Amino acid sequence: MPLIAGLVVTFVLAVGTAVAIGRLGRATPAQPHLARVPAGTIAQWGIELSPVASPPICSPLQTAADRGLLRQGTGGCPVSQDAAVTAAQRGGTGVVLEAQLATITLGRSNQIPHDQPAWIIVLRFQPNGLAGLGGCQPGAPGCSGAPSFSGETAQIVIVDAYTGHVLLDVPVLPSDGRRPRP
Repeated sequence: MPLIAGLVVTFVLAVGTAVAIGRLGRATPAQPHLARVPAGTIAQWGIELSPVASPPICSPLQTAADRGLLRQGTGGCPVSQDAAVTAAQRGGTGVVLEAQLATITLGRSNQIPHDQPAWIIVLRFQPNGLAGLGGCQPGAPGCSGAPSFSGETAQIVIVDAYTGHVLLDVPVLPSDGRRPRP
């Protein structure tokens, strides 16, 4: 067993070194942008995103964690996108419209800390799908302005980048409507 563990560690370090060498000339990560979220929702919540810089070793560690060889978040790395999406869906069947790793600040809410490293997952659900998951259902209190995607709803799910726990659900407003939050 120690031999297998040693081989896994050696492999992860070798892949991490190769990834690091490949990234030496790269610039900082690109500015995150929520392309599938209307400007009204972004303005309503004061959503501000900035890039998260992950160490080069994170990619192989995330792959090993996805395969059950390591725990998610090992080595100070964010959980993988797959793990974050699984957490956001909460066992449901929401369709991923967008998923980005970013540092998020909600300028008009104190429900999460400022500059929170998180996965920002935008999901599309059938109308009753969110209620069963504890999220928003169109017309429910606290969810005014739930979006319209041909009878479906969308929601931003903010997942802690390092623990994989869901921090907050944000209803997506239809188009660019700027309604006050209840």
